[in-house]
Amino acid sequence: MEMMNRSILEEVRVDRMQFGDAQQPCLAIAYSLAGVAGEDPTSQVDKVTVTIAPTGGTGSKLLISLNVYRVTETGATLSTTTTSINGATYTTLKSIIAKINSVAGFTAWALHCPHAKSTDSDDFITLAETEVRVDGQPLECLYRDASEDLYVYARIGNPTARDSGRMRLLGINGTQTGVTVGTMKVSRDDYDEGNVPLLSFPSVTATESSHLDHDMLKAATYRGPLLVELYASDLSVSDTKIRTMQAEY
Repeated sequence: MEMMNRSILEEVRVDRMQFGDAQQPCLAIAYSLAGVAGEDPTSQVDKVTVTIAPTGGTGSKLLISLNVYRVTETGATLSTTTTSINGATYTTLKSIIAKINSVAGFTAWALHCPHAKSTDSDDFITLAETEVRVDGQPLECLYRDASEDLYVYARIGNPTARDSGRMRLLGINGTQTGVTVGTMKVSRDDYDEGNVPLLSFPSVTATESSHLDHDMLKAATYRGPLLVELYASDLSVSDTKIRTMQAEY
């Protein structure tokens, strides 16, 4: 059996979660230019975009629009295909991901948000029409409105946020402003297997505090992706760091 590089096994990874409109994208979207069976070979994708309107959908709730622009082989403009995804219909992040993945060429997955998070609301930030990359790298989007949603999340996987590799959870520490009814939780949040609670801390403090502090020998090993969640009823500022290590296989 090939031994893993010790420098990889013993490297400490630090993920940071902060509170604010420009923090914690809930969704990653990518697009592939690979051919689709039955597709007209004379119709080529020119660009792919996404638009997010917090009140643009049914009941003035979330609307996500996926747009695929096509041209002929000579560059002449063809029709644009738009897929509209209403939060009032697709009421959780998981259901939105499933809908996006059903559209040819698109792939989506969860980022810093639970799969069960309600999307049946207007608690999101506007995104003007923005191009989606077609090289396999995702567009991070669907940011939550911090004035409406007082939760802070960090999704941590190994090797990437959506992956299920095993890791040691070494420590969680941070500071907050507004800690009334404050709680912190750690769970395993998997698309197929759902959410499994792992750890719970019944209170948070405004000063720098450590919720978990282990060395590599005492740290428990968990299978990703992990979701760290912080909430307080009057939260206005939060900055938390989560330390993990590669678990030896």
